[in-house]
Amino acid sequence: MPAFSGTYRIFIGLALIALLLSAASCADKNHFGVIAAQKHGLTDYETGDLSKDWRNHRISDADHVYINKLDGCSIMVNSTCGIEKRISPVALTNHLLIDMTHREIVSQEEVIIDGRTGLRTEIKARLDGAPVQMCIYIVQIDYCIYDMAYAAHPDYYLIHLVEFEEFLTDFHVRRDY
Repeated sequence: MPAFSGTYRIFIGLALIALLLSAASCADKNHFGVIAAQKHGLTDYETGDLSKDWRNHRISDADHVYINKLDGCSIMVNSTCGIEKRISPVALTNHLLIDMTHREIVSQEEVIIDGRTGLRTEIKARLDGAPVQMCIYIVQIDYCIYDMAYAAHPDYYLIHLVEFEEFLTDFHVRRDY
């Protein structure tokens, strides 16, 4: 059961990161498996859907935190709006990793997310001494920053990585203009 305790620490750490990054609560909607969130009328976005093994948990002010009921891997989706200046995606990613130690960037590349340039980072690190492997996507669209992260114990990391990335392929900010 040591992998569970490490995964549980990852889950709690991800929740704490989300809590630090989120200043506002959201109203969730579920559209036939499409996950959407609204925050005080500032943003309205959609992602893809996840398999039935994922459960949405309200453990922080993040828009969504999903925990896989089979192995404890987690996915966090959050938006922070009201940002008037452009912030480097690298700086935003580093902000997400503040509580991580022994960081090793596995890969980092620019990606297109909803028509905008974002950053995809894979990292191995430790959180409270427990090993964690993460895939983080960051993009700034208009006055909002969107961060999406998948975290798992390294033994479980590859199991859900493809599902996480498919979940993000449908990421779209609904624009009324």
